[in-house]
Amino acid sequence: MLEWHQAEAAVAAERHPRDRAILALLAFAGLRRGEVIAASIGDYSRESRSLRVRGKGNKDRVVPLHTVAKEAVDVYLAGRGPLTASDPLFVSSRGRIGKRPIINAVARAGRHLGIWLHPHVFRHTFATELLNRRADLRVIQTLLGHESLETTEVYTHVSPGRRREAIDLLGETGGGH
Repeated sequence: MLEWHQAEAAVAAERHPRDRAILALLAFAGLRRGEVIAASIGDYSRESRSLRVRGKGNKDRVVPLHTVAKEAVDVYLAGRGPLTASDPLFVSSRGRIGKRPIINAVARAGRHLGIWLHPHVFRHTFATELLNRRADLRVIQTLLGHESLETTEVYTHVSPGRRREAIDLLGETGGGH
C-alpha cells in the first residue's frame, strides 16, 4: 500500500495526459484496471463529475470523481478530437486500451517513487485513505462496488494514528467507576 501523499505524487508526476488520467482514476476513484479499460466516453459525465463503471459481475455503479481525476480526464479528452458516446474512454494506437499500457503507466509511477507498484495498490490506498479521513465503511463499500463489507475491510488498513484516536475517544476516566 502507498501513503496518500505518494499516490498524489504518482499522479502529479505523470506528464502524458492519457496516463495521468488513468493514474488519477486508479488513485482518486479506486477503480480496477478492468474498469478503466472498459469505460466508454458515454460513461463519463463532466457535468456531474462522475463515471459510470461496470464492475465485477457486470454490476454498474456511478463513481463521483475527485477534481484531480475529472481535470485529468478532461485534459486527456480535449486532445482526442470529436468523440461519440460509444468510443472508448482510453485508447492506444490500436484502439481501446488494454492492460499493458496501464501496467506500464503504473510501473513508471513506481519508478518515480522508487518502489514497485501494481494498479490494484491504488485501490487499497484509496479505500484506506477514505477510512482514515473518517468516511463511513458502507460508503467506501459502494464506491468500490463490493457486495460485502468483509471484502471492503480487506481493502482498508487502519493506521496506528486512527487506532490511537479510537482509544483516546474513551477520554480520561479518572480511575474507575
